[in-house]
Amino acid sequence: MGALDVKLTATDLQEIQARFAQMEVVGDRYAPDMMALVNHA
Repeated sequence: MGALDVKLTATDLQEIQARFAQMEVVGDRYAPDMMALVNHA
């Protein structure tokens, strides 16, 4: 519950965004059997 009280500054958000931009995303988001269910609602 303490996380609800955390306040991020604009500088914090910029640093977080910069760090995420450095990460390379690889691989599929879902396993093949779950991917078959995506967009079939």
